[in-house]
Amino acid sequence: MPARLVAALLLFFAIGVSACSDTMVSSSPDDEMPPATNTPTVGSTLNSFGFAVIADGFSLDETYVLDFSGDTLSLGLAVTDYQGGTASLELYGAGDALLYQKDLGRNVAQGTEQVAAQPERAVLRFEGFTGLVALGISAN
Repeated sequence: MPARLVAALLLFFAIGVSACSDTMVSSSPDDEMPPATNTPTVGSTLNSFGFAVIADGFSLDETYVLDFSGDTLSLGLAVTDYQGGTASLELYGAGDALLYQKDLGRNVAQGTEQVAAQPERAVLRFEGFTGLVALGISAN
């Protein structure tokens, strides 16, 4: 399967899974908060990684171990409905070498970006972030 197709599928999967819920409990009819708010959805397999969150004042500092065998990545990213706070993505390789960094503190509509890297871990940081984030990474 072509790497761009895999990245797109990961992105749509991450968005879809983050919006899933068995039930919705609302304290008032005017409550518009989705039930999965501030609950990140993460998927990581050999040569792929996906992350999505519907955030409202969300804070997180998390490191994810990655398993990529290729040396080139396809990275798809969307940040929508940005309303405030800070967020970033960092990819690190061997010896804690910073391979890629992206500020997520604004609306971003990024198609597939090719990145020459073989990361060992991803660090996602959010501080008081409000917006929707969907990220998909696959090895070429």
